[in-house]
Amino acid sequence: EKLRDQVASVFLARPNEWIDARELVPVGGYGGWRTRKNECEHQLGMTILNRQYQQNGYRVSEYMFVKPATDLIQIMEVAA
Repeated sequence: EKLRDQVASVFLARPNEWIDARELVPVGGYGGWRTRKNECEHQLGMTILNRQYQQNGYRVSEYMFVKPATDLIQIMEVAA
């Protein structure tokens, strides 16, 4: 399995949830997780947001895969 696919799996398992970048390092590689995240966006069409903030003197960087609204529409159609 490609590292890109492993990173995508993390995002897909936790849609619409902020994930600390440090959780992506062991999955996508220390020097390559950002590249794998970019591949998820450009090659797989995933929308991934980033937010950063200071906490205890450190910068925290988090990412979130935004699940497409079409999934919600499909769920609603099945439930109807």
